[in-house]
Amino acid sequence: MEKEIKKKLLQLDSLIDFLSWYERSQIHHYKEGDVITSKKVLTAIEWIKKMNWESPQTKYGQDRILYFYDPDSDHWFTDENYLKIYFEYKKDLIQLKYTK
Repeated sequence: MEKEIKKKLLQLDSLIDFLSWYERSQIHHYKEGDVITSKKVLTAIEWIKKMNWESPQTKYGQDRILYFYDPDSDHWFTDENYLKIYFEYKKDLIQLKYTK
């Protein structure tokens, strides 16, 4: 797994919270040659590549909540609004969230 894909997986998880603690830990500790067996992680990797997905700019506020920047509205939104603003990803990412 490429370093950039690892980063994107973790960024996507931060926005929509689809990985288990164990899956997130596996990604953090992944070393070249390790085998990823999680269907959810493998599906997410394929989706990221297929969609050429890029994470929006993010930051944590003083309230410890994750915010992402939407350049179309020039506004920062909380992570819970990601699928409302990027509704074109909603169907795929909801399916991903419930992949076993």
